[in-house]
Amino acid sequence: MGEANYVIGVVISVDGDQTLIGTYDLINDDEIIHNGQILYGPRLGAYVTVRQNDVKLIAKITSEKVIDQQNTIRSNEFDNRYSKNSINRLISVKMLGAIEDNQFIVTSSYAPMVGNEAYITTQVELSAIYATGRNTDSIPIGTALLERSTVLIPINAFFAGHIGIFGNTGSGKSNTLHALYYKLLHSKYREGILKKSRFTVIDFNGEYRSEGIFGFPEDHIERYNVDTRSQKGMAKKVKVSEDYIINPDVLIMLFEAKPGVQAPFIRRSLNVFEEVKKPEPFMKLCMGLLQKIILTGNATNDDALGDWVEVTEDYCGPDCLSQLRELRHHANGNATIQDSSGSSIWLNSQDQTIDDKGKKLLGWEGISSAIQNTYKDLNILNKLHMFFRYQRVYSTAWNGTDPQYLGPMFSRIKTRLESLNKVVDIVPAAQMGNAYQSRKSLTIYSFVHANQEIKRILPMLIANMIYDEQKKEQSDTGSITRTSHLIIDEAHNILSDIQRDDGDNWQNHRLDSFEEIIKEGRKFGFYLTIASQRPADISSTILSQIHNYIIHRLVNDRDLRSLENTMPTLDHSSLMTIPSLGKGQAVLTGTAFPVPRFTQVDRIIKVAPTSDDAELTRLWESHENEAKPDSEASTIMVSGSDGANPVQDASDTRFQESKQNDEWV
Repeated sequence: MGEANYVIGVVISVDGDQTLIGTYDLINDDEIIHNGQILYGPRLGAYVTVRQNDVKLIAKITSEKVIDQQNTIRSNEFDNRYSKNSINRLISVKMLGAIEDNQFIVTSSYAPMVGNEAYITTQVELSAIYATGRNTDSIPIGTALLERSTVLIPINAFFAGHIGIFGNTGSGKSNTLHALYYKLLHSKYREGILKKSRFTVIDFNGEYRSEGIFGFPEDHIERYNVDTRSQKGMAKKVKVSEDYIINPDVLIMLFEAKPGVQAPFIRRSLNVFEEVKKPEPFMKLCMGLLQKIILTGNATNDDALGDWVEVTEDYCGPDCLSQLRELRHHANGNATIQDSSGSSIWLNSQDQTIDDKGKKLLGWEGISSAIQNTYKDLNILNKLHMFFRYQRVYSTAWNGTDPQYLGPMFSRIKTRLESLNKVVDIVPAAQMGNAYQSRKSLTIYSFVHANQEIKRILPMLIANMIYDEQKKEQSDTGSITRTSHLIIDEAHNILSDIQRDDGDNWQNHRLDSFEEIIKEGRKFGFYLTIASQRPADISSTILSQIHNYIIHRLVNDRDLRSLENTMPTLDHSSLMTIPSLGKGQAVLTGTAFPVPRFTQVDRIIKVAPTSDDAELTRLWESHENEAKPDSEASTIMVSGSDGANPVQDASDTRFQESKQNDEWV
């Protein structure tokens, strides 16, 4: 069957990329049957074809109007304007590209000319426009709103890049995120995906808890419930390499260290901490500090010795310090301690050391052993906390730092290290082994029960770790043999570039980390998928590096402007349609799509994220049923739909063979 060319009019004006077509007839049918084919009427958002010799120029309708050709004079007695056969329809279109050799290309090599005829775009031409390429492997994601055909996503062009999914609450973005990977997992490449790729989900709202989520077998899923509220902490802690947490930038963020005094204190202290990780060097550092405080006498501030004793008591108990309490400082700065006979022994000496007799009277050996043994049994975070407390004594003892500048930060250090201890297990880098190989196909980190500090710091650490794992995997092989996919739902929680009261260092380092990932990750086989209801809050650098977008309903002007500035593939008329999209409807645009596609995304029935709206009437009616006797309650019917829709099968034959009878709507 040949092409059905239904001519509708002629080009009457060309102004830049805007072309005006005058129609021969007033056509207002949604669908037209012509030569045995169904054509879609020339309405807003539809396509028209402009014939120019052997080239077919494809345009999209952006606006339309009518003009009265026969009646231009208004009369109260006889007004014949806009009557039958007196009006012409004018259609404004924007040129998108051309079809050559049955392939659609986005090009500016051709332009319409006045007098070129325009006709309704045929099914063959639509297939060329939407084609993902000859023999391209694809998955179906939904149904086109305009043409009612199956919308296909090319696997390579779409998933081998960064993906952005945006939409207001309730617009369907969580379902879309789930449907994308569910259908990918049920393609014919399922076994290869499970062996060669790793997927990591950062879930801030606990939506991805269902068994078999994203279509992964349950034995291929590892889950972490990051819980800082429970007193006992989580049963399974997140393993974090020591290199990522014992980092000045990370700790400055975590402790919200201010740039004047607190941040430099962290940096100076960590330089020393690298040398005293083992118990014996740490003990010598602490005892050296005690000796210096004793021998410099009144050169220290009045609280120096008391501060040192307080830290040691907190960790080692008071017993080992009983003899130290007999120490006396005199006005001249010298220190004495009484021996067994009651005589005062001077501890100050010419070489600024305490001799063996003085150390014995002070109980030096017992204190040293207590500190060393206590420190040896602590995990790395508690070691760090103990070390910081002694460093605080050192920094303030000789008035180098005013204690009041460090006090507020140390309150934060205590609470935040306690939170970290509940959820992470710090492992030396040498013990991490091949982390990529040891991870399961899908790892889900749920932060619904985590406090704000952990929500800010831990996702960044996880992202950096798996990014470095992927880089190492790629560098070891010299080519991309495995891939990593990081999926962040509600991404504005950690990718926002709006300054809040959480410190400049946190803001800068967090964004620097993710901006490096999104700029450089693709070359290493590391791909980022982000979903958010507030794209305007996300760093513009990150937004601009996304390759493909799925945009659900957005009504906020800031959100729409941010997308318009970062999505060159979305024309203005399509952008203006976004606020009127219904639930589950979205526009697909980006490098994988020659033109934007408005789509009703399929809803997965078999398994889904827990993000559905509450059905209040059913909830309340079920309460009424509970209050009634069984015989009466059984007669009550709940009205309304149960939410299930007919099952839609994909029309793509390449996908049919691998669908495996999975259910989606």
